[in-house]
Amino acid sequence: MATALPGLWYCLHLPASLWDLVDVDAWKLKAAQSLRLDHNILLLPIDMFDEDLLGRHLQHHHPVVTICPDELLDEARLRASALGFVLPTTPYSQLSNGTLTAHWNAIHEHFIPDLPALTGDVSLTRRLDLAPLTLPHRRLARQMGWPTAELAVQNMSMSGAFTQALRGQTRLAAIARLEREGASPSEADRRYRQTVRDEADRLRVPVALGLPGTAPAYARNAYDGELRRRTGLPPAVSPDDTWSVTLHERPDYMVERAAIEFAVTHEALASSGLGLMLPTVPPDAYRHPCRTRTALPHPTQQRCRETPARPAQ
Repeated sequence: MATALPGLWYCLHLPASLWDLVDVDAWKLKAAQSLRLDHNILLLPIDMFDEDLLGRHLQHHHPVVTICPDELLDEARLRASALGFVLPTTPYSQLSNGTLTAHWNAIHEHFIPDLPALTGDVSLTRRLDLAPLTLPHRRLARQMGWPTAELAVQNMSMSGAFTQALRGQTRLAAIARLEREGASPSEADRRYRQTVRDEADRLRVPVALGLPGTAPAYARNAYDGELRRRTGLPPAVSPDDTWSVTLHERPDYMVERAAIEFAVTHEALASSGLGLMLPTVPPDAYRHPCRTRTALPHPTQQRCRETPARPAQ
């Protein structure tokens, strides 16, 4: 699973649907937040990448591109061609902003060549810890014609990324409202600032949360002492938590963190909302008792039940 992470993260930067490739009204983008337009990423071992196992599944989908480790390139290329994937198989060592742009252009040209393409750059996210916020925002910005560059993300704080994403969601809600109400361009310009303030007061946006943590009792049973000594409690934000084609070769706890961040970013993109990585649940939280009192039939009798609190992993 760890070896697949560079490819999984790269696929999150590709279009999730044809909507991502063309200009869409703001009210439709806002309405789509109630749907799940997630990336359809198929993770498979190379031995299962064949017609017998995938033929029926792929009849209901459009095979686009295969991403694989370099050592599997020749075999993956043959299998992808036999299954009808439309773009050339790409190994990890070639993944870059250049291949990402080429993939977006090729997908547009293959599926909807007669429709005008969106303008604005596409680029790989550097900071994985902020990706649940920055990647959905950059996709929205490209649809809306706003600047799409990852503005100083390497030095950005969580609060800065959250403020930027929330501001974008507020602007989307305001423009969507003006479109639904049929405001003329001049009327929309006049009402825009007040509409932004109004929408900020009642904004509703899907939010995906990542709350990592492992119960100490589970860790004692599942991991040996040496492994437990090598693990720590990573913070919610870390500038060193960056994407690369070798991210699966990082220490175990950083690989696990990248997997959690991938899941949160995937959810945030599916709903065109926001995603947040929270600090790791401390070990003491799994041992802290929650005291509740239950009244018995006789008013003079009471007892106290102690139920361990078990935060979700």
